[in-house]
Amino acid sequence: MLFYKKLYVGEMAEKRRFAILQKIRSGGTPAHVYLVVPAANEANLLDIYPAGEICGTAEARWQAAYQKEPLVLGIALGYPDACRLVRRMVDEVYQVTGGLDIRRYLELDAYK
Repeated sequence: MLFYKKLYVGEMAEKRRFAILQKIRSGGTPAHVYLVVPAANEANLLDIYPAGEICGTAEARWQAAYQKEPLVLGIALGYPDACRLVRRMVDEVYQVTGGLDIRRYLELDAYK
């Protein structure tokens, strides 16, 4: 699993950031954690997945389905926190660039 160099963290997850990342890196699946990843469909911006669908034993299924390692752009604690995080990310891209090309703004080509 790859983590974005400037990992975005939701407000609710901020206090537990270290514990969440340690659990993910050790192969565990943290409860109530959602991960923000680049959208699988190029027409969309971002996808939100429960950590259980990407972390631990599910990581191998992810790699088989998408033919690449998952790139985590952000972590959130709970789905509402994940939605707020995605909004913050998209707002940032729009404020800086005036557009919605999140892949270019985050320089995601460097992770291929």
